[in-house]
Amino acid sequence: MSNDPVRTVVVTEYGQASYHEYLTELECEPVVKGFLYAGADVARIPDEVLEALYAPDLEAIVLCPANPYHTIQPILAVQGMRELLRERRVPVIAVSPIVGNKALKGAAAKMMQELGHEASARRAALEYYRLIDGFVIDTVDEASAEDIRACAIEVAVAPTIMRTDEDRVALAQVVLDFARVLREKKDAERDAERGQ
Repeated sequence: MSNDPVRTVVVTEYGQASYHEYLTELECEPVVKGFLYAGADVARIPDEVLEALYAPDLEAIVLCPANPYHTIQPILAVQGMRELLRERRVPVIAVSPIVGNKALKGAAAKMMQELGHEASARRAALEYYRLIDGFVIDTVDEASAEDIRACAIEVAVAPTIMRTDEDRVALAQVVLDFARVLREKKDAERDAERGQ
């Protein structure tokens, strides 16, 4: 995300700790009150990332299933990153890290609850509100699809748990197909705007 240092700081009930300290020494025990991304406000987006995002054949931007607080948000916090992703005018799609109200790995669900939110696919989608165009949720969470759509986020429902290479390929194909549909929708909306 940057060649400049950016550090995730976990604000806990006992004070601040680096994410590494929170994870290893504190074993994710203290209640989380918030996060700081030290250095993100002055970090520079590297040329390689800019080249990739400005590539003429860019079809979509995908946020993989990961803890939004310590994996994705530090990237988005880098100065100008959110704006750059939005201005590219290609679909931005995220894959839910929450399945059946639980994180598949790590402490994302615990963090959501301690921050006063439900641990759900819907809440994970809202972490990217006004950034993403589409959100992929697991079939277990299909009932929440309409609630997510009500937040102006398109939804694809598919098996998202990746245990095998075949699972990974199948999910990647779902994301690519979803991106194509969203891209066609964006193009139609732009054409309609130009026609007015």
